[in-house]
Amino acid sequence: IEYMELLSVYRRGMKIVGIVEQDISHEVLKAFLEECNAEGGVLWIKRGESFITSEVKGGLDPNRYQVYLGDEELKKGKSIISQDRKILISPLIIDETLEGTVLLFTQKRRFSEKEMKIANILAKFSAIGLRNWRKISEYMDKTLRTDFKMYTPIFFSEYIEKEINKARRYKREFSLIYLTISNYAAIKKNFSESVINENFERTLKLIAGSIRSADVFSKLSDNEFLLLLPETDYIGSWMTRLRIENLLRGKLHIVEGKK
Repeated sequence: IEYMELLSVYRRGMKIVGIVEQDISHEVLKAFLEECNAEGGVLWIKRGESFITSEVKGGLDPNRYQVYLGDEELKKGKSIISQDRKILISPLIIDETLEGTVLLFTQKRRFSEKEMKIANILAKFSAIGLRNWRKISEYMDKTLRTDFKMYTPIFFSEYIEKEINKARRYKREFSLIYLTISNYAAIKKNFSESVINENFERTLKLIAGSIRSADVFSKLSDNEFLLLLPETDYIGSWMTRLRIENLLRGKLHIVEGKK
């Protein structure tokens, strides 16, 4: 029976590795939660020298549990269980590189040694999957993005189709923000193309610098832009829009005596 159960875990791990067209964070944490019978969990992904929160389930506060990320035992590549056995942490390591860390939480029961073994198995597959997705993302950044962190329209149309499918399948939310330069005709009439490009660059860099790495910023036309916000409801998109408006408010560029 245990052999068959572990075989099922290996198959689930192979499924994670096989996902190459989308961010696998959701599938990774979901697999850990279900296979280890956890009530909540957090997935952190390593970016540079720091961790970013990629996925949260069960209403946990990621900041409360970040203290565990510095545990020396995690550097050895093995899962650990807290003294009260209500927290299980798995480092996602491949080729001595830490790709992320999963923390699982349970209130009603305690984690067993078998569940720690399951977590170790999933961690190996998850590390491979996260590394593959990171490399794909880096490739897309180099080949499918225009200036100022903006994706090409072709990539954007493909990405939003996948986001729609993910929303339908997993009941996940996402938002779109439409940005337009309403007085573009007047700007084009009064200024040269080089001046317009120079000042647009400043504005677009401000917007690109204010959004999350997971957000997708794309140019539709010379004066139209779309911002896709994964895992964001109406309130979240409204706050993002206000942040962008406040960021741009009062940012006037003086060129040849004209604003």
